[in-house]
Amino acid sequence: MASLVLVVEDEPLIRFNVAEALRSEGLEVVGLANGDDALQVIQDRPDVKAIFTDINMPGMIDGLTLVKFVKDAYPGIALFVAYGRPSTSLLNQLPQGAKFYAKPYKVSELVEAIKASIG
Repeated sequence: MASLVLVVEDEPLIRFNVAEALRSEGLEVVGLANGDDALQVIQDRPDVKAIFTDINMPGMIDGLTLVKFVKDAYPGIALFVAYGRPSTSLLNQLPQGAKFYAKPYKVSELVEAIKASIG
């Protein structure tokens, strides 16, 4: 079974750039604009191996809520989180093992970390 990576970002250009960078490395990627849609894909696709999400997004489920839920319900999924205004309070709320990227981040570094997490 292939390894699926979810890119959850409400900014279309960022979502596209990260997704294309991952695809260029041979990974299967689904780009999503909000946490609500991401949660549905996670529930439907047992091959999700990594999630990259922004914190601020529209919908009922923001990125922080998404990664906390996934960590509890699907502990085998690697978690990568980005945010433009990091704070100690925010970083302390991230689940154990989630990797944080302050915006602007280097897409190449993110892609390498995601590839390493899923083998």
